[in-house]
Amino acid sequence: MKIQNGFISNSSSCSFVINKGNLSEIQMVLIQRYKETAKLINMEQDDTPWDITETDTTISGTTHMDNFDMKHLLRFIGVDEADIEWEHGHW
Repeated sequence: MKIQNGFISNSSSCSFVINKGNLSEIQMVLIQRYKETAKLINMEQDDTPWDITETDTTISGTTHMDNFDMKHLLRFIGVDEADIEWEHGHW
């Protein structure tokens, strides 16, 4: 029998960028307040934070441990997957 010692994780870092011109004002607020949005739609979540930032032209998010299904949330609020640029560590 093999025994694994130490920390094991299937998660990794992840980030996304969306051009604000492709989002409604409501979608931007729902992304910025993703934890509250997840509660409203009864979406399972954990304590892993996403750092959501905004510039004049984009809204983006980064996390070190991708345990929150941000893809599901973005789909649910109507963001077109073609408008999202994803970067994944080991996804």
